[in-house]
Amino acid sequence: MLRAVCPAADRQPHARSVECRELYAQWLYPSRHATRGGPGQLGRHRHPERARLYAETRHRTERLAVVNHIAQVAGSTLDVDDLMTSVYFEIAAAFHPDAFFIALYNDQTDELDFCFQVDEKSQYPPGQCPLGEELTSRIVAEKKPLLIRDLAEYQRERHPLLPMPFENGKTVTSWLGVPMLIEERVTGVISVQSYQPYKWDEKDKLLLLTIADQVAVALEKARLLQEQERRVTELAIVSEIGRTVSSTLEMDRVLETVHRQVGRLFDTTNFFIAAYEEAIQEWSIAFHVEQGQNQPIGRRYPLECGLTGYILRHRQHLLFRSSEEIFAFHQEHGGEIVGAMARSWLGVPLITADKIVGVMGIQNYEHENLYTEQDVALLSTVAAQIAPALYNLRLLEEARRRSKELEVINEVSQTITALPSHSTMQ
Repeated sequence: MLRAVCPAADRQPHARSVECRELYAQWLYPSRHATRGGPGQLGRHRHPERARLYAETRHRTERLAVVNHIAQVAGSTLDVDDLMTSVYFEIAAAFHPDAFFIALYNDQTDELDFCFQVDEKSQYPPGQCPLGEELTSRIVAEKKPLLIRDLAEYQRERHPLLPMPFENGKTVTSWLGVPMLIEERVTGVISVQSYQPYKWDEKDKLLLLTIADQVAVALEKARLLQEQERRVTELAIVSEIGRTVSSTLEMDRVLETVHRQVGRLFDTTNFFIAAYEEAIQEWSIAFHVEQGQNQPIGRRYPLECGLTGYILRHRQHLLFRSSEEIFAFHQEHGGEIVGAMARSWLGVPLITADKIVGVMGIQNYEHENLYTEQDVALLSTVAAQIAPALYNLRLLEEARRRSKELEVINEVSQTITALPSHSTMQ
């Protein structure tokens, strides 16, 4: 075995060489030399550059570990809720924020969906808002990260924009937000915030931007999978309703099937289908569930009455995210309020052959911001599929009712004819 021989191997070690070896060992095994004195301690003072490089290397390694963990998390699940929760815990361990959020951007509606929000370790329900003038909207508009080390200083020197406060009413001092991009298309924003100034720097911004790239790809995959699953569910719903319609001519059974199938897509604890009778300009409740319990049906309302009446008159959907929105709508458009005031409400028209035949709606009395424009599109798709079946069944029921009426009239006529005439009796 060959080995390199140093000409000075047998010489007495010089103080300088001892110090260098100690520094090298300290760099390789920092934990062993963390509390030791002697030459290593002397070297730390005499060579601060080496200590700085070591600290930077260690910090860089920790950041790479965070990125690797995020990559593992992003590749391990396609469930959006699980993904966001895992991403939050990884980011919280690296950045130690007081507040955090992930907001998804819908470029069709120009809205931000704050789907994951945490403030001081308390998670808040999702919320939507239109793109505006606050910091998150600026990131979406400019497609660039934004680091504010001291909000008060930033406002004085640069711009009056403010972050959106959480429900506790406190305003953060440090704010860092980065865009999530897919091929130069903004899909959302990730942000960390602190109530202490100067919490993060440019290196933190770069790290969060790297994380956001990975999260954006993972969320896009999850979104595409959800769309595919939703489409499969839509087809299954249409198929099941079609089978029910072909196997029965009973309206009640078809409506129960519609309720059950729509429940695969939405919470249908509160659900209704209204039927419109154009000839008399009235609508009635054909199927109604409140708090999971079937309600009496058949009550009639004039066309001008309620949100349902508005949908019938204007042939367009209505979406409300809060009871305040519903109240403001009634104040503006008038009309009688039907039923209790919901906190989330979505109704779509049932149209077939350019003829409006009714309305299908879902609502929630406890939570706001439950429905989105995507839900409008989904419920409208289902409505377009079931409207022809409901319309045909109504025509069939009317034909049956007319047939029974004619039978009764015919029986009465025959009975009258069979009665002896007055002249015969004489």
